[in-house]
Amino acid sequence: MLVKEPFNLSIDEIKKLTPYQVKNIYFRPKSADEPVGQYQSAKEIFWKVQRDWRGLTEEETQKLWIKQNQENDAPKL
Repeated sequence: MLVKEPFNLSIDEIKKLTPYQVKNIYFRPKSADEPVGQYQSAKEIFWKVQRDWRGLTEEETQKLWIKQNQENDAPKL
């Protein structure tokens, strides 16, 4: 699940994750009422991964988010 959208992590990045990071960053509940394992929105996850894990700036993350959405909206040949 971590190598697919919205995470797009490499195997090397996944190897470096602690169980705490997996549970509380990637699979944290949306609210206290929801069980662990419920996804955040794709955008929230994408931004968290890019800024916190990969250390990108807000501007770099925004550009990547726009690029990803454009690629996803492009017609498939």
